[in-house]
This record gives sequence, C-alpha cells and structure tokens, in this order.
Amino acid sequence: MQESLATESVRAIASRGDRARRTSAAHGRVARLAPVVAAAACLTSMLSSIMGGPASLGPILLGAGLAVAGATVTAARYRPRALRDDAVAQLDRAAGLEGSLRSAHWFAGHSPAVADADHRGAWITSHVHHAAALAADVDWTGVYQRPSRRLSWAVTVCCVALTVGLSIRPLPRLVRRTNGTAPIAQNVSLSGPEAPVALVPQVLEGIKAMRAGRPPSEEQLSAIGQALETARHDPAARKRIEAEVNGSDSKGPDNQHASSSDTDGAAWSDDYHNGFEMSDLDWAYQEAMARGRSEPAPHPEPGGDVTPPAGKSESASKGRQGEPASAGELSGSPVEGDTRGRPADFTSLLRGSQHSSGKAAAENQPQDAGRVARLAAALRSEVVHASTEITLPNLDRPAARRATNATKAPAAAADPTVQVRYDQSHATQPPAVPELRRPLLRGYFLRPAEPTTAVKRP
Repeated sequence: MQESLATESVRAIASRGDRARRTSAAHGRVARLAPVVAAAACLTSMLSSIMGGPASLGPILLGAGLAVAGATVTAARYRPRALRDDAVAQLDRAAGLEGSLRSAHWFAGHSPAVADADHRGAWITSHVHHAAALAADVDWTGVYQRPSRRLSWAVTVCCVALTVGLSIRPLPRLVRRTNGTAPIAQNVSLSGPEAPVALVPQVLEGIKAMRAGRPPSEEQLSAIGQALETARHDPAARKRIEAEVNGSDSKGPDNQHASSSDTDGAAWSDDYHNGFEMSDLDWAYQEAMARGRSEPAPHPEPGGDVTPPAGKSESASKGRQGEPASAGELSGSPVEGDTRGRPADFTSLLRGSQHSSGKAAAENQPQDAGRVARLAAALRSEVVHASTEITLPNLDRPAARRATNATKAPAAAADPTVQVRYDQSHATQPPAVPELRRPLLRGYFLRPAEPTTAVKRP
C-alpha cells in the first residue's frame, strides 16, 4: 500500500514539473511572436486604409494571433502527455535532484515483477520513497520561471493600440494619377461640381480665338461642346459656367498688360452684362463647327488671284441698269468679302475686321467690347425677325432671273441682254428697323472714312 502511494506521488510530481516546463516554453514563444504579429496587424491596417481596403483587416489579424496564443498556452498547460525518460531527465537536472527523480520514475513505471526477480524489492521501495520526499519540496514554478520581456510587451501594446485606432479612424486614401489620365478637353467624362469649372480655361481660349477671327482648336471646341451639354442638362452648372466665364478675365494676374486679343476675349464677360447667355456661345459653337466641316483645306491656285481691270471694277460694283442693289450694298458701299467671293463672316462683320484679303484685321487694333456686344444683340434680333419674312436671293442664278418672279419667268430667255423690268407687285417690304437701333446700324455700316477695296475673285 505504501509502495503504491509512493509510486503515484512520483508520477504526479513528474507531471507537474513537465506542465510547468511546457507552460514556460509556451509563454516564451508567445512573448517572442507577439510583437511581430502586432506590428504586422498595424502595417496591414495602414496599407488597407491608404489603398482603400477594409479597415477591419488589422483587428482581424490581431484576433487571429490572440486565438493562436491562447490555444498554445492552453494546450501546454492542460493537455495530458505521457512522460518519457528524456523528459524526466530534463526535470531532474533542472531541479537538481541528481538523478533520483529519474530513477524513481523509471522504477514506478515498470512492473513489480522486475524487482522481485532481482531480489531488490526492498531497496527499490526505499529509493522511490526517498525520491518522492525530495521531489515534493521542489517549486516547479520557480524552476521554470516565465521570461521577463518588458520591451517586447511594450511594443506589442503600442502596435495593438495603433491598430485599433486606425480601424476607428483610418488614414486618408491615397489617390495616384496614372499615366492614362487625359486632360480635360480630350473627351473625358466629367461629373460633380468641379466639372464645369474645370472646362472654363479651354472654353475661354476658344472664345478668344473666335472673337479674334481664328478657328478654335479641336480641344477648345471639345471643351465648349462639353460645357454646352452640361449646361443644357444642369441649370446650376450653367450658372457656374457663366459666372466663371464672366469673372475669369477680371481675376487674371496680367490683366492690365493684356493685348488687344485678350481684350477681345474679355468681350464675352461684357456680353453677359449686356444680355449674354449660353445660347450665344451655342450659336458661335455651331457656326464654328459648321465652318470646320464645310471649308476644305486651302490650296494655292495655279492662276493666282485675278484682279479686274481698272476700268471694270467701278462699273461692276454699280450693277446693271434697272437691277436693284444687292443685299450687301448700302448707300453705294459694297460689302467686303474674302478672296473666294464669300461674304464676310458674322464675327468679323461685328468687329469690322474683314477685308478683301480674306484675313482678319490686326489684333492690336483697339475694339470697343461693349459696342460690339450691343451690335451683336441688335443684329441677331434683326436676323431673327427678318428671316421669317425675307427669302434670300439665290446667288447662283443670273441677275435677270433673280429680279423676276420665278413662277412667271419664261422657260428660256431669247436675248440675255434685254433688260427685264423688276416686278414690284410681288415684293415684300422687310420689317421696319426700330428707331433706337437705326443710329447704331447707320454708324456701323456707313463709314465714309474707310477706303473701299476691290473684291478679288478667282
């Protein structure tokens, strides 16, 4: 009976020592790996917040590390284990029992028949009792103390706190500009309140080009088209675009040193205060697009410009006897055109810069922006009212057929030199010009000081 109690005591003491050893080893591994896991969780939280990932990756990694650490300590402390001789030898050396615990544990694990066969049963029993008494006084928690890793645990706590803080308030997302990002005017779909404001620089450049008589570039036309499309569907964007166009010229740093071409661009700002709307920009945009589609690239003609003789230019401007003055003549002053016989374009007509050479006037010529704006509004109103009742003459038809009624004209003229009387019974009077606009139109079209240049026709 006493032998069995001593044997069980030796086995229990060895199990407690082995549990203390494994628990200490588990705590050491956790203390070594805890800073690494915490730092990895903190770095994951930072990268996730910067790259736009979920903010819960860091806490998830911390939770996984904590679960693994808890499972490791629990398994080392409570998992049963069959002790082997080498493990008991480590316990014996750590406790300084000089091999008594190892030998007693070996005898306790074998059958008593071995002792009876060797006739040493009494000595074995005495040795087991002596080893159990020595091992009972051993403090295994003192033998296998937990490692002191204050720095490691301090780093772990800091990383855990930072990870939790980043999960609550993540860092701002990093937005990188890729190489595929195109400028504003190259057919980029814009949205948001910044889109109309971003289109204003290209729109202003296109407006200045059209005011100066130059064709705007494709980027400028694209920006104007996008601005018009945005303003057509968004009234708030339309107001923002108009406000930016009107205020951009006054905000320029070199406004006081601007040239006359910049003054022409600033006329759009004055147009707003004189009745400018997005419809004016739409009208100019449609005209520029139509001119770009209809006009072919200029090619030099082999014959060059043909200048009429000196005696014929004056007689040609007067027309035939009995033929009414053309639509472009007013008080004997012909409308100037370009070298290909086309009439002056509307923009140059407003600015008074179209000449017979087909080129715009010098850009350094001072212009009255307010006068141009008022004249533009007046002419547009007159064109709208007059187009409903007046049919423009067909310039491709001969003058003799153009002066008569088309329905009553003969099938074939016998002699083209015979004068045809103008049929006034079918004439329609144009609408009367308001009295307030007569001085403005008369002062613009009647310019006695300007020399009249002959029109060169191909």
